[in-house]
Amino acid sequence: MKKRAKKQVAVIVPLSTRPELTPDEEISLHHLRHFLGKYDKFMIAPDSLNVQHDDFAMIHFGDQYFGSVLNHCKLLVSPHFYKTFRNYQYIFIHHLDSLVLSDQLSNWCARGFDYLAPPWIKYAGSSYEGRPFENKIGNGGFSLRNIASFLRVLRILRRPKPTLDYLRRITGRRKRIEDKHGEDIFWGTQAVNIDPSFQVAPLETALQFGFECNPRLCLEMNRDHLPFGGHAWPRYDRAFWEPHLLPANA
Repeated sequence: MKKRAKKQVAVIVPLSTRPELTPDEEISLHHLRHFLGKYDKFMIAPDSLNVQHDDFAMIHFGDQYFGSVLNHCKLLVSPHFYKTFRNYQYIFIHHLDSLVLSDQLSNWCARGFDYLAPPWIKYAGSSYEGRPFENKIGNGGFSLRNIASFLRVLRILRRPKPTLDYLRRITGRRKRIEDKHGEDIFWGTQAVNIDPSFQVAPLETALQFGFECNPRLCLEMNRDHLPFGGHAWPRYDRAFWEPHLLPANA
């Protein structure tokens, strides 16, 4: 029997434990609908949250995966989460502090990277200053993920293979994958140590995909070109993003 061809990408919007969206979250959702409305879209929510958005399919996971960064990290390193979307090649995770500026999603999928996300740019005063992941990618709140590749890394991590080389490679990584720094640091900086075939986009490419902290510096580094979108736009230099916000009736 022939295997059914996978769809290219699903858009995933994680919700919080709150039933209502904030005004800034409504802006983020408006941009997402405007530019990426043609794609299959899902909201993921805790079992206890009863909400509905008519143009999104709703998928519920256990309450233990919501309510904090650590809980969210546990969901995004769970094989069950990625298997839920196994009918797709990619998932695009869009937190509601993200901002899509155009429809480039299908083109980015065609680039073939396993993980794409805005980089953590090194600059004085950054909340990332002095951390080893400065100038690396990338923030998971606005990220494109290859489902098969993510599942492959997670299988390797859970495989009982007590050789010396294997133990050297994974020592400490089981804790780091879910620690307070976030699962995205694992995928952006450590997954390649588990699976050398795992392809993370280089810095220059990641800047074309998205900005996060210090968007003005990112724009300069990206040769004055806006990216596909950005993460944490109300937090990092809101004034930079405001000229690019869509009118409410767009």
